[in-house]
Amino acid sequence: MDLLEFDFFKNTCLHVGCGDFYLNPDEFPPEQWQEIRLDIDQAVHPDILASITDMVDVPDDFFDCVYSSHNLEHIYYHEVPQALAEFRRVLKQAGRLMLSVPDLEIVFRSLTNGVGLDETLYVSIGGPI
Repeated sequence: MDLLEFDFFKNTCLHVGCGDFYLNPDEFPPEQWQEIRLDIDQAVHPDILASITDMVDVPDDFFDCVYSSHNLEHIYYHEVPQALAEFRRVLKQAGRLMLSVPDLEIVFRSLTNGVGLDETLYVSIGGPI
């Protein structure tokens, strides 16, 4: 990660597990926020190629925000504390974590109402869930 490319006059947001998606400009106006994209998949052209459980190349206490949408459910249960510890490590002391995970209440309610595991429960920006 080349820190010389950062605009230090903007807030920085680490978008972990970004995939092909970018931050919503309504929530993160580009004139105020600089998005740094991190993903394990080189094909999505992240700024930082790394796993959310091991962001060794990301400096401590650097980001104003860490944004993670629908990533924790893709790692093993025992890796979740490790990922959350990495999020905390790279956040500034007054930074904020924006975390989104599937709505398990919808999943359980759907299963009890006869919806099968292979059926679409709802559609997220990442596709059908």
